Amino acid sequence: MIKHLSLLAAIVGLAFFSASLRAEDRPKTSDNGTLNSHDAGFLNAISHGDLAEVKLGELAEDRASSPDVKKLAQTLIKDHRSTQKDLKALAANKNLSLATDLDDKQQATYDRLSKLNGADFDKAFVQYNIKDHESDVDLAKDFAAHAQDPDVKAFANQVVPILEKHLRMAKETNDRLSGSNR
Repeated sequence: MIKHLSLLAAIVGLAFFSASLRAEDRPKTSDNGTLNSHDAGFLNAISHGDLAEVKLGELAEDRASSPDVKKLAQTLIKDHRSTQKDLKALAANKNLSLATDLDDKQQATYDRLSKLNGADFDKAFVQYNIKDHESDVDLAKDFAAHAQDPDVKAFANQVVPILEKHLRMAKETNDRLSGSNR
């Protein structure tokens, strides 16, 4: 009985020890070279975001009335296609399958925006991009600091300035749109 209690105590102690390891002390990849679920989730979130920005940017090229909104859309398309290319290469090296289509929330946003035209579209598209890029910047900064895989950390550091540029452009475009409505 005492042996069983000692074994049980050792198992519980080992479980607490494993759970208490700091993030930087945990394994960076699994034994087969794939990413941990946290880093893989980040890459899939970026993939979904890239797909959405390209698809919504293409929609903006067709629906927007403001040249500033069209310019923003063109920048988003170009930059997110480039990011997606880099992301696919990283994912292939990490044995990770990426998202290939919009998630439900992004599809709902696309569907909502696709019903708008002109100034109404411009305003909704720009406001979406401000909100979306604020959260994207925060997410990328978090992974730049805390990703466990060094390649994921480097990728996050690479996309932070791109996302910050998009956020800045969206805010400037919003300011110009607001100024032209006065």
